[in-house]
Order: sequence, then C-alpha cells, then structure tokens
Amino acid sequence: MAYPELPFRHLSIRVPWHDRRWEGSICDDPIGNGACLRQSRIAEGRDDATEVRLAGRSWADLADHELPPCTAERAGFMSPRSRSVTKRHPYASWNDVYRRFEPTTYEVPGFSADCVPFRWMLRASAAEIAEEYQLPYENKLEDAVDLEASLRDPRWVQHAQNQQLLLDTFFSADKPDKSLAFFYAKESPLSADSRRILVGAGRVRSVATVVPYVQNGAGFGSVLWERVVRHSIRPTMEDGFLLPYHDLLALDTDGAFDPADCAAFVPEEFGSQFSYASEHISHDGALAALFALDGAVVRSAPLVAGDWASARQWLSDRIAEVWSARGPCPGLGAALTAFGIPQGVLLAFSAQSKIAENEDPWPLVDRWLRDPSDHTSGVSVSATMAKVWAAISDERRALLQLLSRFDLTIAQATRLYQETERAKAGIDLLDSQLLANPYLIYERDRYALEAVAVSTVDRGVFPDEVVRRTHPLPQLSAVDDPVDPRRVRALIVDELERAADAGNSLQSQSQVVQSIRDQPIQPACPVSLDVMAVCADALPPEVETMAMSDGLPAYQLQRLSNARRAIARQVDRRRSAKPLAVTADWRRVVDDQLGPVPAEDDGDEEMARSEKAAALKVLATSRISVLIGSAGTGKTTLLRALSALPEVASRGATAARSNRQSTSQDAGGDWSNSRRQGPDAGPTPRCDRPLRPDDWPLPKV
Repeated sequence: MAYPELPFRHLSIRVPWHDRRWEGSICDDPIGNGACLRQSRIAEGRDDATEVRLAGRSWADLADHELPPCTAERAGFMSPRSRSVTKRHPYASWNDVYRRFEPTTYEVPGFSADCVPFRWMLRASAAEIAEEYQLPYENKLEDAVDLEASLRDPRWVQHAQNQQLLLDTFFSADKPDKSLAFFYAKESPLSADSRRILVGAGRVRSVATVVPYVQNGAGFGSVLWERVVRHSIRPTMEDGFLLPYHDLLALDTDGAFDPADCAAFVPEEFGSQFSYASEHISHDGALAALFALDGAVVRSAPLVAGDWASARQWLSDRIAEVWSARGPCPGLGAALTAFGIPQGVLLAFSAQSKIAENEDPWPLVDRWLRDPSDHTSGVSVSATMAKVWAAISDERRALLQLLSRFDLTIAQATRLYQETERAKAGIDLLDSQLLANPYLIYERDRYALEAVAVSTVDRGVFPDEVVRRTHPLPQLSAVDDPVDPRRVRALIVDELERAADAGNSLQSQSQVVQSIRDQPIQPACPVSLDVMAVCADALPPEVETMAMSDGLPAYQLQRLSNARRAIARQVDRRRSAKPLAVTADWRRVVDDQLGPVPAEDDGDEEMARSEKAAALKVLATSRISVLIGSAGTGKTTLLRALSALPEVASRGATAARSNRQSTSQDAGGDWSNSRRQGPDAGPTPRCDRPLRPDDWPLPKV
C-alpha cells in the first residue's frame, strides 16, 4: 500500500521500571518493584507468586505461561538475545468474527523494542490525523467492521487497510540512523515525582515491516500494531546510553544523597509527545530531552563510574545534528495552516523536502503561494489564498514568518495570527506588539488550555548558533542579549507561575533571580540583583514589585496581586459590618441533625454538642467565617445544620471549599493529571484567562 512519507522525527518508547536493567529477565525483587504497576496491563496481569518463584530468571528459560506481562511492555529492550513473540487478537476470546484471526508470531531481535503508537490507533485521533496529513483513511471500512462483528462503541481502528495506512505513516517518520529513540518510564523508585522519567537515548537503527494476523477465512483483515524498532544503545555506550539509575539507587550515602537529584524528567511542555506508549517527538522536543539527559549525566558522573565524557560528547553531537535538522522554521506547517492553507502542514513538508537542512523555506513557500500554477509543491493552493497572500501587509507577513520560528501547534498559531481568534482568547495585542516582543506570545497565551511555553519562545529567539548566525531574527524582533528585559520578564513570569502552582503567591527577588540563574536553558540567563535594577521598569504590568516584612523586595504576579486586593477588600468590609440577624435555638438545631443524646453518654457528647451549637451561632451570624476540624469532628453535620436554618435556606450561602484531587488512568496510552492538561502530562491550565476581582463569588455587603 502506498502511504505518505513524513519528514523525519524522533521516537518516544515507554518501558516499565525493571530492577535488572531491562535485560530480558524477571526482576530480582518482583514484589519490591511497584513502579511497573503504573502500567495497567502489568498491574492487571502480574502474578507475584510466580515471579517471586522465578526471580532473576531469563525469559529465554521460561515457558510462555510463565512470562511476566512486562514482556509485552518492552521491558527487555536491552536484552542482547532475540526472541519470538506470539500475539493473539484481544477480541478473539469473546467475538466469533475475530476468532478467524489466529495466533501470529513475529521476531524481536536483541536490543530492540516492539513499539505501538496507541494514539494513532484510536478512532477519534485517527480521523484528526488523517485530516492533518490528508491520508486516504476510510471511515466506511470501520463501519463495515462494526456491522459484521457487532461491535458496540468501538474505540480502536479495526480494518487492516486503515491500520496499515496509519502505522506505515507513523513509522515513516523514523529514519534509520537519523531519528533518535528516547526511552522513558511512567514511574521509577528514584522519585515520587509524577512526571515521566527519561531512561536513556540512542539512535533508531531499523524499523520492521508490518505483520498481518494469520487469518482463517475471508473477511476484513487485521495487522499487528507492534512494529519492531532496533536501537543503538549498548552497555558500552558507543552510540547512546542509559542513565545509571540502578547504580545511584545502590549507593549507600546515609541519606546524604537523594537519587532524585540525578533524575532526568520529561520536559513538561512535551508531555504529550511522551505518551500513548510511542509517539513522535519533534526536533524541539528532542532538544529539550537531550538537555535534560545532559544535566542528569553531569549530576551523576561524580557518583557513578563510567565513560560519561563520551556520553556527553554523544549528546553534544546529537544536539548539533538536531538543531541543524530543526532549522529556522519548525512551526512552518502550523503557521501556513493558521494563515488559511488547508494543507499547510503538507506544504511545509514539501518545502522541507526540497531544501537543505538549516535552509530558510520562506523564499520557496512565497513563490508557491504567489503562483498557484506552480505545482512543484505537490499541494494545491487556491487562487483566492494566493491573492490574499499577495494582498496582506508586510507586517502581517512578518508576523506569520515570526510564528513559524516557534514549534507551535496549529491551534496555537491560529490563536496568535488570526486577529479575531486573538481577541476571543483575550490576547489584546496588535501585530506590531508581538513583532516587537516575541516573549509576549508566552506571556499573553499562558492562560490558554494548550498554552505556549516560555521555553518554546526562547528556543525560537535563541536557537543554536548554527541557526542563529545564518537566520537571525529581523531587527524589530531580535533579542541579542541573554538578559534583555523582554526575556528577563518572561522568565520571571514563568518562575512566578510555577511558584503559584506550588501554592506560593509571592517570591522574594533573590529567590526568583537565583532560580532563573539555575535554569538549564541555552543560553543561560545570568540575571542578577544589579541587572534587576535596570530591568525593573520592564516588569509591569505582568509583575508587581512588593516589599516583604523585612523591607526586601519581592515579586508577585499582577493577577495574584489583584486577587489579594479583592479578597482583602471583601474581608475588611465584612469584618467591619454588623452581624447578620439570624436567631435560633442553636442547640435544638444541632439536636435535630444528630438526634437525642444517647442515654449512656458520659458527658463527652453533651460537651461536643454544646461546642457545635456555639460554632453554629458564629457561622450563622458572621459575614465571613472559617470552619476547620479534623476528619470525623462533624463539619459536614454542622454545615447541614446551617443550611437548614430558614434565613439561610431562603437566601443561600456562599462557601469556598479547599480540596485537592488527583486522578490517573491508563488505557492503551498514558493519562494523568499534572501541572497542565493533556494525555500523559502536559500542564493543567491555571485558568482560561487572567483572573479578575469578579471571579470570586463574594456577594456585596
């Protein structure tokens, strides 16, 4: 089957934690490995008694029924031994139609992983992917399968033709010896941090072809979703490496050392690219992961013996290669789509295939957009859009070219380029303002559900020298100094937002300065207290400078400062107002909720009810009050009694409840709640717009 070939990207590969370094064996201490249970198939299928009995044994020495469920989750990706895997269609055990698919065997060579891009196989995602890449995906084939097999509410792509199309397209982006393979785990014993943890990285050596299920009888076909990817990582670390997590855990330091300090976590802004077992990683995502790995190597090298100088050289070489492949315009496809070209992503792919690495694609794209009869792009540009391109102002064209400098999604680029979408998102900026300060892209977009990260802007403004020297930003947008006030303010805003997520609404100036100095960004931002004296005028309106109790300066986000003033104003007004005119037999109201005092009461219940009656009076008559108490002390009962009062029942009450909740789900892909939204992790939005005083439901007094 013919399929579109995507430009090369990199590959994320999820593996479970394994205490024998993923060598293709059962763990030495299966019971002690709770981290692997974060993956649902392992949690549901692990047989602890069997694994304890066979602890440390090689998979090659075990019968099929003795193999642990982690064999299907790439837990042996560092095994040097080849093995055969037999897959049974998951529906064959309960659906008569699917019983035609017989057990099918494929080979997994040494140092390889059988990867599954689950997101691409979800029907809802498949339709979006097909539209983005203009794939000949046929919904009617899926409808026919549903009808024949009587499937209800099917989630997954089922027909072999669609399956192979999607899988072949996905893996076409993995180019042998060019694409990098990043291995990550959902959890490890190094840290309680909920973020994914990078395990190691190497090159993609080869990608196997599709394996169809052996089929007994006619009808629609099906293919194995697993695609075997050979990688270059070896224990000798010539071409890739694993981080020495196991050695770090084995160190006996009497608590003086925390192994978590040497962990490399998946960068938050790229959480969705480290999801669904396997996913594409953009060049920007690869750069962020490589820098995270390098930082972990620097911290680990003094503690664990190894050729870490070679590992750092390997990382340095890969970083240079990725920067060159990234070029000056990683967001070209998103920008063209935002402009109004339906096949903007494909147009960008076509342009990139016709130019050299690190070459500016815009002269070629400009020619294609101005001349619809030029078919060398392979993508149709309508006559109307060609006229629009020729008619827009130089400023509009410059904004689109600026946005292409950043690794934006289509939604992000559209929100920033289209004026009406910008207004809808509450971004009250002119094109000229965005051009004059690219960091406003982060500052004003940071409340969106899929916000642009400050690091995304920073990589576009300060790319590697190989890009920056050849393709400098236009003079209006250029930021040449690492401590340019525009950059400093954006980094301060990001630092304050992170602090706010952790519950801190105010940060001392010295804390903020040192946190920015410690960030592993390129180039470093050597901000100092002296520099801040110069940058102070650039901080408003996003950041306010406050004085702490000791007189030293501190920074606060304007939205939190506004919230503080609004809350303080309401609290002060309520505290100075007269008590509410609510009267009742407070003890009787409590007794109505709890029933009679038990006859055998030794006095404790009587005292508790008297306290509740006194508390109820305060709650009912006060214009602002706080009810606190440990679990089981009767807070809910007391609030129920308050709500039963006629004055409260008729006029209502406003209550604010503090509650923390976290959820996780693993269904084929990875799902989790974290600081921002997204499958597997990307940041949870703080709000869909800046907070205003009227966001607090405090009635007037």
